[in-house]
Amino acid sequence: MTPRRPGPHDVHRWNLRHPVGTPVRYWPMLRDGGGIESRVRIEARILSSGIAVAWVEGRADAIALSHIEALPGAAEPASAEAAS
Repeated sequence: MTPRRPGPHDVHRWNLRHPVGTPVRYWPMLRDGGGIESRVRIEARILSSGIAVAWVEGRADAIALSHIEALPGAAEPASAEAAS
């Protein structure tokens, strides 16, 4: 079975949880080894190819969300329900 690609709601949720500046680890090619630490530079979007990506500091190209994870201890913003 082919895995489901992230849709607009998934990307929106990712952006809420990982705003610009969030410390992350990413893998530019295969998700192998320790990855590279950076921060989110530009929020996630879906490319015309259908792949969800975000941009990180130190890279000109986009990285697939499947190859980015927030670093442990990276604070997630309070949910919208808690703010209201």
